[in-house]
Amino acid sequence: MWLDSSLLFLGFISLLNGVTALITSKAPVYGLITTILSAAVAGLVMYMMYRYFYRPKADNSRRTWNWKGFAATTLSVLLWIAVTIFSGLLPTSVNLKLPAIALVIVGLVAFGVRWLLKRQFNIQSALVAQPRR
Repeated sequence: MWLDSSLLFLGFISLLNGVTALITSKAPVYGLITTILSAAVAGLVMYMMYRYFYRPKADNSRRTWNWKGFAATTLSVLLWIAVTIFSGLLPTSVNLKLPAIALVIVGLVAFGVRWLLKRQFNIQSALVAQPRR
């Protein structure tokens, strides 16, 4: 589930940056390392939300407020913000800024790999509650 969400965010962030850079003809905002790390931590955030909020609702049980889940999700979001900010501070020799068309290709490849993995291994998405078996 983490990999599925991470690939979804990698595809979305890359496509968004690439298309925006193509339209405005400006350099992309995020480097490659920043994009990959942000997508990985965004996948973690989505998994935390699934684990603590969506999955308990899958069996239609009523649960009380989940402080542990709220704290874990909040810390994950703060980690996502910190990773995005601090990886953006890396020098451009390490954090390469790809051309716009390369970002579009990275985004399309990420979506393609996500689709293949879901089809081949029946990976479930963390974005919706899955019924318990």
